[in-house]
Amino acid sequence: MFDVILCNGLGIHIGMWICKKMELRTYHWESVKDIQSTTGKIRRAVLQLTPETWTANKWLDPNSSFMRVVGVTILVILFQVTELNTFFLKHIFHVPTNHRLTFGRIVFIGMISAPAIKQYYSYITDTRCTRLGTQAWVYVAINMCELIVCMKFGYTLIVQTQTSLLVYWFIALALSSLAAVYIFAKLLKSRLGKKESAASNGKTASSCPVLTANNLAVHNKVNSSPDNHGDSTTSRNKHNIRSRKTTIGQSERKN
Repeated sequence: MFDVILCNGLGIHIGMWICKKMELRTYHWESVKDIQSTTGKIRRAVLQLTPETWTANKWLDPNSSFMRVVGVTILVILFQVTELNTFFLKHIFHVPTNHRLTFGRIVFIGMISAPAIKQYYSYITDTRCTRLGTQAWVYVAINMCELIVCMKFGYTLIVQTQTSLLVYWFIALALSSLAAVYIFAKLLKSRLGKKESAASNGKTASSCPVLTANNLAVHNKVNSSPDNHGDSTTSRNKHNIRSRKTTIGQSERKN
């Protein structure tokens, strides 16, 4: 529970926040010679390692097809198998968690997955891309090799488990991944619908006539004209006569 909420959930939230900040950030590139202070030069050297532009990736779109959802689900399952290989490799080969091989493998997988995810994203989103990239195939091959190693050297451990429970676990894993992708797609669609409705309401409000200073001056001038005063005086007199007639009629009825 704490692993899902704190580690995975908090990591995903912070990662999405960083992506949004970098997407909206404007980069101003300048030469080191133009910077006078030493701190500025060091900061410029560090920023040299950051990307020049940032491309927003939208895995799911309200207009996405069913195959897009299936593609994202396959990616989620593949990474879950990668996480499962981590625990199996440590358990089968008795590798401590704080060992440098465990840490190095995680860093290595992270470095490989960066270009692999980009190539996979281009493959499932760009209609002009007809083949999966090389780095993506390398990542899939490494993942499958680790899975085969776990099945070979951990055969005695796997035999002791109940096959039915293992099948149920894989089915639950696939269904939960598909459900998560579907729910997030629905949430994204509803959020975009709210933004579109708010934008349409803003356009409607902007199309209404606005009372400016000139219009207000013209309005006051029209109301202050003699004809309007005469009309208002006449209507006021008519109203007073009607009220007097009503009062006289009520007094006669009482008598």
